[in-house]
Amino acid sequence: MKNKLIISSTAAIVFGSFVFAQPASATTINVALGEMNFGATAGTNQPDDIGKDAGLGFSHRYNDVFAGVDAVATVLAIENIDGDDDETNGADGLLDEFDEADSDSGRTIDLSLDVFGDSGDPESNIPAASSLGTATFRIDFVEADSNKAVTLQNVAMRVVDIDNTQFAQFAGVTSYELSANPASVLTAAGQGGAFEFADLGGSSSTSSDESNWVAVEYAEASTITITLGARQAGGASFGVAFVDTEWSEAPTRATPALTPYTLSYDANEASEGSVPQMQSSTTLSTVVTLAAPQGDLVKTDCAFEGWNTKTDGSGSTFLDSEPITLTSNTTLYAQWNCEVPEETTGGEELADTGEELDYMTMAALFAIVAGFVLFALGRRKRA
Repeated sequence: MKNKLIISSTAAIVFGSFVFAQPASATTINVALGEMNFGATAGTNQPDDIGKDAGLGFSHRYNDVFAGVDAVATVLAIENIDGDDDETNGADGLLDEFDEADSDSGRTIDLSLDVFGDSGDPESNIPAASSLGTATFRIDFVEADSNKAVTLQNVAMRVVDIDNTQFAQFAGVTSYELSANPASVLTAAGQGGAFEFADLGGSSSTSSDESNWVAVEYAEASTITITLGARQAGGASFGVAFVDTEWSEAPTRATPALTPYTLSYDANEASEGSVPQMQSSTTLSTVVTLAAPQGDLVKTDCAFEGWNTKTDGSGSTFLDSEPITLTSNTTLYAQWNCEVPEETTGGEELADTGEELDYMTMAALFAIVAGFVLFALGRRKRA
């Protein structure tokens, strides 16, 4: 009977450890061109500015943009932007707002920036000087209340009010639409899924002018990278909505071939070893399966915990052999858990340690107790 008890308990421990230790597979969610909510807390109301005077590296997490999905927005690059409008101290690299509060369009990202340079004198009809200023940001999709990567299918996005020599750049789109009637004032330049949509004429517009809209779609996306900017000094604002576009008349639609992108790995301060080789998507598929990620990469006194789109782990986390859908050239950073557990004296009673049991320990203890209960019930039944 003793041998049976040991076998039952051991099997329970092994089973419990297997159930609790297995990583979840990558999640795929079909948005079906539906609307995602970036900022509104009730209806279309966004009560506060997000990222006022935001600069390079600014990051904000939008909760519940879609059922079960959060989105992490990160500013990747800024060029010739001046948030304080003071030409005497040069460009300060700050946005007016990453996402301006707006009671009517709170579900969109309303980005405002000022291109550094002489903004001209409207009263004297002196135009703004030619210049160039841009802001590039990436949006990582993750499971709600975690950092586990999510792949979204059939994502729709629209940028409005592209005027006064402004432009919007997208990577990895599988289709785009422009107004047919009235005729679009935007030009589409690029190849594959990487395009710039620009107003070269410098005409002014409002957010309701469809001729200054562009709508793009992604068949699949784990992350999306967008660049917004202008080639003229002065203010520029953009409304970025994640929703299928309703045109007053059927638009012109293009479906370019896919663009290959690269997936690179960064050791992120590892002690030794090499990162996996760079991988690439193809013109047939943007999905890449991560190589056996850790390989011989190690960091002293630290445990490897997968790869993330940000060095500090606050972006999307990808685990061993999970797929990632590339819509731009992407770098993943090794993640390390360097917390050193406190030492305890051997043979010390659990009640005296004062330490909380970790998740796996609790699972193992539960399995042991379950084994003893099954054994006891078996003896009583035989008796």
